[in-house]
Amino acid sequence: MPDRQRAQVVLVDDQDVVRDTYAKLLSHFYDVETFASGEALLGALDRVRPSLCLIDWLMPGLDGLALCGEIRKQPQFALVPIAFLTSVDPTPANIQAALDAGAQSFMAKSQATSFVLAQVRALVDSHERMSGVLRQRQIVFSALKHELLNLLTGVSTGVEILAMHPAFKDEDLRRQVQGIMSAGKGLRMLIQDLSELAATDGSDRRVDFEPVDVSGLLDDVRGYVKSIRRSVIFQTIESAQACCGRRSLGRAIYYLVRLLHSHTPYDAPLAVRVAARADGVAFRVSVRGSFKDAIQASIDQANAPPGSANPYELLFVHYLQTVLRSHHSKLTVEEVRQETEAGFLVPTQPSAD
Repeated sequence: MPDRQRAQVVLVDDQDVVRDTYAKLLSHFYDVETFASGEALLGALDRVRPSLCLIDWLMPGLDGLALCGEIRKQPQFALVPIAFLTSVDPTPANIQAALDAGAQSFMAKSQATSFVLAQVRALVDSHERMSGVLRQRQIVFSALKHELLNLLTGVSTGVEILAMHPAFKDEDLRRQVQGIMSAGKGLRMLIQDLSELAATDGSDRRVDFEPVDVSGLLDDVRGYVKSIRRSVIFQTIESAQACCGRRSLGRAIYYLVRLLHSHTPYDAPLAVRVAARADGVAFRVSVRGSFKDAIQASIDQANAPPGSANPYELLFVHYLQTVLRSHHSKLTVEEVRQETEAGFLVPTQPSAD
């Protein structure tokens, strides 16, 4: 049986000798990737998949506390342990500051390497066990989704056959059948959405990207937003293509519409705007008025510890972030010319990785 893929440890320290020493020690057990600054690690967050981040405290530019805070803002790193490996004195105040920033452990460089290795092993093993449980749940969810879709297909097929019976020529019965079929279609769509959210272990769902005509993508979104009792205006643009997963990106735009819908007056039309740029295609949903703070607070709450966020907004935000992460993009909220707009940029060419 082949060996299981080794866990990855990320080490951030501005001193070459420290990086070399600990990389050599840890590489006997883990795949180690080193960075000379916090900024360098932040630039690589889209591609690294660590089971532990080891970071120094005192570094030029972004120090360890600030770096820890930035890592914790990334939903895909919510379960990844962070440990300080530093020459800063392990006073109660310093240890508390590290924990408050989001770290799980504080190790002094003066401690024996055997102690550091033992701490690293405990943190990595804990993360691996948790990830294993989540992967099992993902497999179970996938099987359950398959069974639900099979049953839903059987129900839909049965209703379609019944609808051909002469009794269903009655207009009221036909409307009821159409309502059942519409609900079945919506349920199938939601099951697929939930399957895309099933990767909760911090790994990104792989998407087969391909050039997609933006006009066709917007046609999909028009169909999705019909369920919202609100005016949604679509901007007509010249022919453009985005490199994306068509279904997932279309649903992400739909959930962005839902997010703005929940925080703005219902009588104010929402506008879905698309602009072709040199670096990609920009998708924006906008509404007249000042609502940036409310929308940003909803996003922040969705990424905070459980308990405070609206469950529907959790769905909106987490679906958006999951899809945008796989597209190497990020949601932004701005106020421009007395309008609030939220959106993201999608490349026109596949990512190099």
